[in-house]
Amino acid sequence: MQFSRVEPRSQLALSFLFICCSIKPALAHDHFNPLSLENDEPGVENVDLSVFEKGGQAEGTYNVDIYINNTSVETKNIAFKNKKSANNKLSLQPCLSVEQLKQWGVKTENFPELKNDPNGCTDLSLLAGAVAKFNVIGNRLDLAIPQIALIADPREFVPTSEWDEGINAFLLNYSFTGSQDHDIDENRTENSEYANLRPGINIGAWRFRNYSTWNHDSDGQNSWDSAYTYVSRDIEFLKGQLIAGENNTPADVFDSISFKGVQISSDDDMLPDSMKGFAPVIRGVAKSSAQVTVEQNGYTIYKTNVPAGPFAINDLYPTGGSGDLYVTIKESDGSEQHFIVPYASVPVLQREGHLKYDLTVGRTRSSDTHSAQQNFAELTALYGLAGGITAYGGIESTLSNDVYHAALIGTGLNLGDLGALSLDVTNSWSKIKAGDVVSDTLTGQSWRIRYSKDIQSTGTNFTVAGYRYSTKDYYALEDVLDTYSDNSHYDHVRNRTDLSLSQDIIYGSISLTLYNEDYWNDTHTTSLGIGYNNTWHNVSYGINYSYTLNADNSQDEDDDTEDSNDQQISINISIPL
Repeated sequence: MQFSRVEPRSQLALSFLFICCSIKPALAHDHFNPLSLENDEPGVENVDLSVFEKGGQAEGTYNVDIYINNTSVETKNIAFKNKKSANNKLSLQPCLSVEQLKQWGVKTENFPELKNDPNGCTDLSLLAGAVAKFNVIGNRLDLAIPQIALIADPREFVPTSEWDEGINAFLLNYSFTGSQDHDIDENRTENSEYANLRPGINIGAWRFRNYSTWNHDSDGQNSWDSAYTYVSRDIEFLKGQLIAGENNTPADVFDSISFKGVQISSDDDMLPDSMKGFAPVIRGVAKSSAQVTVEQNGYTIYKTNVPAGPFAINDLYPTGGSGDLYVTIKESDGSEQHFIVPYASVPVLQREGHLKYDLTVGRTRSSDTHSAQQNFAELTALYGLAGGITAYGGIESTLSNDVYHAALIGTGLNLGDLGALSLDVTNSWSKIKAGDVVSDTLTGQSWRIRYSKDIQSTGTNFTVAGYRYSTKDYYALEDVLDTYSDNSHYDHVRNRTDLSLSQDIIYGSISLTLYNEDYWNDTHTTSLGIGYNNTWHNVSYGINYSYTLNADNSQDEDDDTEDSNDQQISINISIPL
């Protein structure tokens, strides 16, 4: 039998190999022994420190600085509880009530599922995209909430508490012109003078305004006329104005009427500039904290930063008739999203959520002393809906009798690439007067369409193209009043067409305007204007041609209706000195 000799060094290597092969893998959790705490209090061994073993922090109330989308809102005590996140990690989450969120500008009314639990806390995850992060060391609570879920003041917004009525003051604007004409053939000289005065008085919240004119001629004739006199004041909670005296109704819905009475109407001057006029709402979704840029016709017109989540931009400045809006969302990682918001407008369009209104009660008035007058009331409203839609309507009625009633309903549409359009229909109930006979109630309708479109590729702009058709028994209020006046001649409109067109060319631009009315007595009025304008080295010049064909109801010996026409050519040059 043979024995081999093992060297001591080899024995050591074999022993190490045996030990390594005998070790079995084992996993262990971190454990913090409470007995290691230097604390003489009894029962310390029962303290649960497992939350620290899992990377958490102690629950309780912390005094924290609260930030929403990196904007400081408040410093206060907030209760925190540990909750597991999606990756099963514990983190302190704040106990926030619905009332606190509302106080910080969250539109809680848009999220009815937000409710307080028995502990007075709501589930922040019900706000899609909302995230809460607590920095224990810095005592800072950051809330990331999508912009669309927050109440945001528009640009240039000033709280009503900071409005100032101004000082008491007396104002006077005036102008005076005079002329002297000399007729050489008749050796006669004529002088004439004209002045207008616009005095005003401000006392507290009240404003007094007047517009008066004075005329004098060589025959010694003097005449004073008052265009209007009224007092007014702002009504803050209605974002409107109260006017008592002489004024005009707005022309948004019905034709404008001069009146003497009381008017309450919305006042766009009480809005920030960024909320005046029409502009579409831009909606999108940011994947992270992002910068949103809006461009129109090659110019940047808006830039802002938004948090992750859906957003809505509703404070664009009005930019004219039309022109698509190009939107860029630049994410925090440098990636970009691009989309286009088509934009066009007609006069009735209102911003989403904006109400324009007017209520007038008074008596019609006219510079014609022979014109009949009636007590009347008018109510109109225009309201901006989502999607570039505006609903509008109104009622108009005489008060002392059943001479006239009218109701109108219509809608305005931002059609994007197709332009902007408004459609409305008016129904009237009228009693007209022919001689000494008052008719039975006549019922008629009037349909109106207005259109606007910019064609950027060709530089063509339809500013407003309008058409109205009225049935034979349709009358506007002023038409009815004309039948009751001493001078009962009036023209009863059947069709009316308005067109305004401009076209850019290589050198300057050309414009075309067309106005045509025809009446139920087979007469008509037509006006046509064509113009060319250009600028050369700061010198502006243009040439314009106008043609007017006027309807004349007088008849010649053959009982034919006669028309008269007028043509003009004008040249204008403007040279800066």
